Amino acid sequence: MSARIRAGGLRGYVAVMRSLNCDPAPVLHAHGLDEAQLADEDALLSLPTVIDLIEDSARAADCPDFALRMAQVQDINILGPIAVAIQNCPDLEHALECIANYLFIQSPGIGLFVELPNARGSDEACLRYEVEMSTSRSGRQILEHGLAIAHRMISMLSKSYALRQVSLSHEPAAGMRTMVQFFGAPVRTNADFCALHISRDTLSTPLPSANPVLLKMAADFLDTNFTNPKRTLTARLHQLLARQLGTVPMSKSEAASALAMHPRTLQRHLEAEGTSFNQVRDAVRRYAALRYLGSTRLPLAQVASLVGFSEQSALTRFCQQQFSRAPTEIRDAVGSA
Repeated sequence: MSARIRAGGLRGYVAVMRSLNCDPAPVLHAHGLDEAQLADEDALLSLPTVIDLIEDSARAADCPDFALRMAQVQDINILGPIAVAIQNCPDLEHALECIANYLFIQSPGIGLFVELPNARGSDEACLRYEVEMSTSRSGRQILEHGLAIAHRMISMLSKSYALRQVSLSHEPAAGMRTMVQFFGAPVRTNADFCALHISRDTLSTPLPSANPVLLKMAADFLDTNFTNPKRTLTARLHQLLARQLGTVPMSKSEAASALAMHPRTLQRHLEAEGTSFNQVRDAVRRYAALRYLGSTRLPLAQVASLVGFSEQSALTRFCQQQFSRAPTEIRDAVGSA
């Protein structure tokens, strides 16, 4: 069964279509939808259908920046019950983690992954946005919409928001000039993922609407009423290992202890999910290596430390094993993309 998404994510769709002098009814009908379904923002729609709908709507309206126009008329409230918790977090870092933890309520097929800056290197946070693509379409519009609405939400939450760069895994549907104008920051294409890169100073910005009592009430409501179908042990371990990168590497026993289980239990559950401790650790390191090599000019010895290696030679061996390239070759290839 394909992933679902709350209809609230399409708030403003009909108005945007009409502003472009394009009748939304035929496009909706072609995808088995109508305006009444969109009006019920808690209704669950097929995510592949929504991905295709946005692509076809951009084409029907002859509007390459359709996704950006939709984001422009939306705000944090499209996230429904998550919005209350987000707005009452103490600072932007906690707000972003709140979005990442509860975004499955909007759709389990959409993910926001927060890579926090490391104490010994990077001065930026990376907000990676992913969409489960079970459709044959490119999905450029939904990816650009996700980054655009995240950008708008952060702008609304933080007055000191400083966007450093936007990464796209594709050539922008909206066109490079329009993307740069919308985000007000450089846009890098053909990256390994779609992401917003923001200044670390932004993370500590207090939210003016913060209220610890309302935050606890909202979080309790979300935890009681919603269960993340993808909150696998693999995902929990990935998040745990990503958080400790750049410090003393965490062993399997230490990770098991942090996850409140015996090492053999950890190994057994990971095997049941088709992976292992080493595979998850390597995945975390692969992502970190690509990020630091592609978006910073840090010395390779420092990159090695940030990725979890005590020596630069270990980073070189890892890159050769994982990418069949030396770190300098990866930096040149990613940097020129």
